[in-house]
Formats: sequence, structure tokens, C-alpha cells
Amino acid sequence: MAATGHIFPNLTPTQRSYTPGTFPANEFQGLNGAVTTIQYGAKPVDSKLQMTFQNITDDEAYLIYDNYIKANGGKDVNTGERDFVYLPYPALAGIHNGNLQSVIAEQNASKLRYRYATPPQITSVFPGISTVTVELRGYLDGANSV
Repeated sequence: MAATGHIFPNLTPTQRSYTPGTFPANEFQGLNGAVTTIQYGAKPVDSKLQMTFQNITDDEAYLIYDNYIKANGGKDVNTGERDFVYLPYPALAGIHNGNLQSVIAEQNASKLRYRYATPPQITSVFPGISTVTVELRGYLDGANSV
């Protein structure tokens, strides 16, 4: 059974960093020094998206924390799979190229779905104001990977 998803809070990051996934491959080196590379798939895996939300209200910071808890606490009891996180438009605000938006949202042909790579880091800046850093990682969804 495939994991379900949760929509990330409707917030716009002040900073965003995206690293596309790589194609699964191994390199083998022979005794003579020749190298052979074997690629194991036609789809990239393990993309990374880091977003920073500077100077947001504590209520908004809590929305991110709550999304993390729901996505990681919503494990399928049969498989132990964590839920995926889907990005609404505000998470992609500032990207004016629709193709790039699609790539970063992992809504392209890659079939990757985001999960939290680490818990959100919440830093109190001022009473009632926080900065939150979120790190998401793109995984292939086994039910949709073909």
C-alpha cells in the first residue's frame, strides 16, 4: 500500500535550495584501471529541497511542525511507510518558469515524492517570531514508480 500525502503549509520561503536527484549507478574498477559504470535505473532519485522561512509568526512555525508530525506519524501500520509531503504554490513563489516549478515540486516525470529528511529546525528570533528551516528529500513512490 502506498503512503498518502499531506500538503505543506501555505507559506512562502524566504530562501530555497534545490538539488536534483541522481541516477542510481555503481562504478567498478578493473585490475588494469579501466572503469565500468552500471546505471540501475532511468529515473533520478534522492533530490533535496531546503527551504528557510525567516521571521514568521510562531503560529506559522507551528503549522510547519504540525505538518512534520502528521507526515511522520501517519505511518502505514502494515509497511511502516511515512507519508509524503506535497508543495502548494506559495512554496514555489518567485520561480517564474513553469517547467522549473514542476521540476522542483517533483511533479514532472521523475515520480519522486517528498518526505522530511530531518525534523524542522525552529529558531526563536524575537518573542512571537521564529525562523524555520525545512529539509525535504525526494523518494520514488513504489506504487507510482513504473
